[in-house]
Amino acid sequence: MSKVRLRVLVTLGWFLALAPTGANAVPEGTRNLQINQGLLRRTPVNVFARAGELIRFCSSDDGHNDTAPLYGNCIGPTVDQGGPCAPCEGAGCDPVGINGGARWDLEHPVDRGLSVLRSRRGAEILLSAPTPRACQGDLQCDAGQSCRSRPDGAAWSGGEAGYCAWAFPVEEGRGFCSAWIPEGSFRFHEHRAEVTGHWTLDFVGERYSISTNAEPDRDKVVSTRYFEIDVRLADGRDAPPGRVSALAWRFTGHARAYPSWADFFVAAPGQVYVLDLTALAGWRWALEAGATGLAG
Repeated sequence: MSKVRLRVLVTLGWFLALAPTGANAVPEGTRNLQINQGLLRRTPVNVFARAGELIRFCSSDDGHNDTAPLYGNCIGPTVDQGGPCAPCEGAGCDPVGINGGARWDLEHPVDRGLSVLRSRRGAEILLSAPTPRACQGDLQCDAGQSCRSRPDGAAWSGGEAGYCAWAFPVEEGRGFCSAWIPEGSFRFHEHRAEVTGHWTLDFVGERYSISTNAEPDRDKVVSTRYFEIDVRLADGRDAPPGRVSALAWRFTGHARAYPSWADFFVAAPGQVYVLDLTALAGWRWALEAGATGLAG
C-alpha cells in the first residue's frame, strides 16, 4: 500500500481545514478535495458551528455498493462498453452526454445484500456534539439520539461505554448528494446546533466496488466518495468558509493515477499555515496536525 504520512509543523495547531474554492465557497467537502479523492475508512470530520446555527450535510454513500448505472430500465453498462444497454434518452434519464444519460438507483435490490455495516442501515451519517454524552444504551441519550459504539458507529450492544449521536439515513430524497447530480438537487439533512464548538460527522462509506473477486485488497477498503457540509448563520445567511476540518485527514485517490492538488489551512495561535499539495500521488494517504511539529 502506497501511503504518504505528513505532520504539519505548527506550535499549537490542532486542526487542518479545507481550503475554500472561492471567497464565498459553501458548502465544503469533496469539491475542495477534488472529485477523485475520498475519505478513507471512517475519517471523523469536524464542522464548527455556534449555538443557533444550522448544520447541513449529505453524502453519496448509503452504506451499500452501487449497482451499475441504469439506462432507462436497463442496468448498464452500454453496448459500446460491452454491456446490454442502449444510451438512455427521455424524461427518465439524465441528459445524454453525462455518462450516456445514465442515472443511479440507490434502492436497487442488488445493493441491499452488500451492506458495509448492517447496524448502520438508516444511520449512514452520524452527528455528535462537541462533547458527546457517554452512554450504555439509548435511554441514556436525549430524545432523537441513539447510543453508538466506537470506532464504527454501530448501535451500542454492550461492553465499553458508547456515545450519544443523531443518526441520519442516506436515501434518494434524504441526505443524498453526488458529483453526478446538479447542486440544486442535493437533499441536505439539517441540525440546529444547541452548543458552540466542533461537531463531528461520521460517514459510513462504501466498498470500492461490487465485486471482491478481481481485486480483493482494493475492494475490501471502505471510503466515502462524496460529501458536503454547510453551515447557515442563525439569521439564515451562509457562514463564511473554513468551518470544516479534521485532526487527521485520511484519504484515498481510489487509484494511483489520481493525484491531489488540494490546499489545507493549519490554524495556530496568531498564525495560519497553508499546505499546498501539487499532484500528490499518494493513493491512500494521511495528513495530521499536532502540537509537536516535525522531529529533527
